[in-house]
Amino acid sequence: MKLRFGVVVIALLLAHGGSAAAADDLSRARALFDEAGELERQGRWDAAQDRLRAAIRIRETPHLRYALGWALENDEKLLEARTEYELALRLARRGSVEEVTRLATARIAEVDRKTPLVQIRVRGRLLPTTRISVEGRPVAVRDDAGTVSVDPGSRVVRVERRSKGISDRTITVRPGVLRVVEVEGDEMPPPSVARSAALAKGVAPDRAQPAALPWVLVAGGGALTLGATGLLVSSPSGAWTQDAAAAAMGTAGLVSLGVGTLMLLSSARDEPRRARVDVTPTIGGARATIAF
Repeated sequence: MKLRFGVVVIALLLAHGGSAAAADDLSRARALFDEAGELERQGRWDAAQDRLRAAIRIRETPHLRYALGWALENDEKLLEARTEYELALRLARRGSVEEVTRLATARIAEVDRKTPLVQIRVRGRLLPTTRISVEGRPVAVRDDAGTVSVDPGSRVVRVERRSKGISDRTITVRPGVLRVVEVEGDEMPPPSVARSAALAKGVAPDRAQPAALPWVLVAGGGALTLGATGLLVSSPSGAWTQDAAAAAMGTAGLVSLGVGTLMLLSSARDEPRRARVDVTPTIGGARATIAF
């Protein structure tokens, strides 16, 4: 592949003219091209890119653009590589260079597959003055999310708020993956709005369903209260020990029933209501009151 690129460079430069200047250009372009090939064999992709860019400044060809894209892709500079492949494809189609057209089309598809994405998800609402970027690339957040393509490696997520200044967060992204980053909004929605949004998305909010504990307390309290009542009814006259046990059982049952009822009522509202449970032991039983 490298040899064929070199042959094309020579042919195009010769066609440009037979002057001494053209001969000098030919000599410099060929030297740069050969240096780039040697640097690539050493794995020095960054230095190879410099040589290829210098050759392109002498004479732009679809083959040289493709070679630069290849060097960038191997250096994991996927965004720049795609740009070079697109330039190579455009030049190749203009000049009917079928080989580069085929190769560049295939590389663009492969680069798209390997390019990672960073998705910003905002909890709440951003002010119009707040800006979010990833490695300097602005993220357009619509509704509560925005996505941007980046190169693999360590990348900086920057949030610029007028009231709080700039905050940076470094993340690591791998080729071909979607990395989700959550960002706090400038204004958090009220609980009722958050519940509506969660239901609209098919996600049950945290307080949408009461937990099992309130029902356990209600059921247990009712059972204890009934048991205490039965114990009192069956107690012989003057059996103070049995009466005291029934009173304790009834007290525990009423407390459990009251607390469970309170939790069920509170779970049905956005804000928990304040209530007071008072239990007063009496002879042969107890009296419980719940005040909201």
